[in-house]
Amino acid sequence: MGAQCIVASQPQQPLFKESMPYCCVLRRYSRLGLGSLLAAVSFTAFGQVNVLTQHNDNSRSGANIQETILTTANVNQSQFGKKFTESLDGQVYAQPLYVAALNLAGGTHNVVYVCTEHNSVYAFDANTGGAALWHVNLGTPVTDQGCSNIAPEIGITGTPVIDLPTNTLYVDAKTQAGTNHFHTLHALDLGTGAEKFGAPVNISATVGGVTFDAFVEAQRPGLLLLNGVVYLAFASHCDHGAYHGWLLGYQAGPSTIAQVTAFCTTPTGTDGGIWASGMGPAADASGYIYVETGNGSWDGVSNFGDSFIKFSTVGGLSVADWFTPHNQAALDSADMDIGSGDPVLVPPHYVVGLSKSGMMYLCDQNNLGHFNATTDSCLQSFSATAVTTSVGTSPVYWNGPSMQYLFVASGDDTAKSYQFTGTSVNTTALGHGSVVSGHAGGTSLSSNGTANGILWTITSDSVLRAYDAVNFPTELWDSSQNSGRDAMGTYVKFAAPMISGGMVYVGTTNQLVAYGLIVGPPQVAAPILSPGGGTYASAQNVTISDPTSGASIRYTLDGSTPSGTTGTLYSGPVNISNTATLQAMAFLSGDLNSPVTSGTYTINLPPAASGGGGGGGAPSYGFLGLLAFAGLLRWKLRKAKGSSRSEIL
Repeated sequence: MGAQCIVASQPQQPLFKESMPYCCVLRRYSRLGLGSLLAAVSFTAFGQVNVLTQHNDNSRSGANIQETILTTANVNQSQFGKKFTESLDGQVYAQPLYVAALNLAGGTHNVVYVCTEHNSVYAFDANTGGAALWHVNLGTPVTDQGCSNIAPEIGITGTPVIDLPTNTLYVDAKTQAGTNHFHTLHALDLGTGAEKFGAPVNISATVGGVTFDAFVEAQRPGLLLLNGVVYLAFASHCDHGAYHGWLLGYQAGPSTIAQVTAFCTTPTGTDGGIWASGMGPAADASGYIYVETGNGSWDGVSNFGDSFIKFSTVGGLSVADWFTPHNQAALDSADMDIGSGDPVLVPPHYVVGLSKSGMMYLCDQNNLGHFNATTDSCLQSFSATAVTTSVGTSPVYWNGPSMQYLFVASGDDTAKSYQFTGTSVNTTALGHGSVVSGHAGGTSLSSNGTANGILWTITSDSVLRAYDAVNFPTELWDSSQNSGRDAMGTYVKFAAPMISGGMVYVGTTNQLVAYGLIVGPPQVAAPILSPGGGTYASAQNVTISDPTSGASIRYTLDGSTPSGTTGTLYSGPVNISNTATLQAMAFLSGDLNSPVTSGTYTINLPPAASGGGGGGGAPSYGFLGLLAFAGLLRWKLRKAKGSSRSEIL
């Protein structure tokens, strides 16, 4: 894989900033053309509501801190409820994902993507639902796994990951043909569902004489996209068969998909799966990956069952650091997995995780602690939840108005909130919920920065609940208060709510359920661009209109998001003579602002006619033009990330 790019990111920023450092953007997308490169840069500046990976970001915070519509004042029984329900062909274990202002199906849509255990992937309009914008099936799901952990069929379990600059959704599907079983990595176009980059690719690996067995291996954790590589983690179903923990990396296009690295957690032992309860491997700003492993062989040399592992990704995957509890042998024999969740990275340099034993572990990312036979060698360990016979969980992290919070929802306990002081966790819980959470994974948070923090949980009674995060466990709303209107259907373990654009999306048994504001100010419709974004051989006069009568429109061409006071007030067609991305938003007094409509216009002017003696005609866009573009791009990057030299290339 070569030397790592330096990722300049802040905690809880949009995924694109964490998963694709700018130097890699330049190197990777320079081949795609000027328009694609400008589109990639523009998304770094305004992609606030995109949810492209499990639990929102590569830190796995579980928090969308850019939710401006839902508040602690309007999430209540009279104003908030079910907006639509879409029937699906299987259970939904994977978290839904969200892309705003995407051009597809003849228009601009906010799109929610949802996957099923029947191996189907759906794209729906995230605001209205209705007929699927597209739907593909990735093959025959598995029905002879030999245990009932996921039933009646196993297909797509791990949450996909989206690479926005290439408009690609990566997903693992488990399939069978007769008695043969396969895991395959697919690369689907966000606009059509069509396969890209030569996908699908059959997943296989051999490490230290151990061969990946697709029959016994389960792909539960969410996928991770880091520095142009898609990582997939594996364990098994029900400890079924001779399995191992695996972390595999595949180059994510832009021409082909190929395996670049493979790691087995127990190459000379057994088990050590990366289960994660549907969470995903975490990654920090320096390109290190963090996982927790479950019961299995441990020697601290090549076998790392029941451990936190920090991986270096330079030149492939290798163990850079690790932590194992002092009672690893007892945890292993009692089936008290550490790996029932996955780590969450907490600023500035901490990693926190929980286990089925109810313990919360806090480690320093720079020194995880290794192993001590008499005491836990991490920074802190304490009993944070009840001992569970089902699964543990991963915390949700939020930097609130007056303190930092960690929220946990273990399998056989109620949800709890804890204070993170900046260096340690206060071991006395701030608050306790009133309903047992059930299988873990069903917890997320929304806020507008430090304001309007709402904790969303799915409990084992198949109820979606919204709590005031600051005054937890004050309940704001739940789906049983008006069950005739808001019932969410049958609960599916590991299912985490996804929040974006004033909506909350939940995957259940055979359904996608969407909640939002049902009364209150209407939202202005999204502006319409005519012609829409695309590649043109001449300059374009773009008309911007809006279906909402009386709405005013503001637009930008510099990659920034317009607002009620920023951007150019639209008064007539916008002339675009050079490649640019046009962003438009509509406003009407008393109504919610419209979604952003985006269109990238690639202007490929015909070459200038040749002539001697420096005659007339169009000017050359050769070396000087490239220098000018480099200056423009450097300015865009500085505007998106700040002026610190360490963050630029």
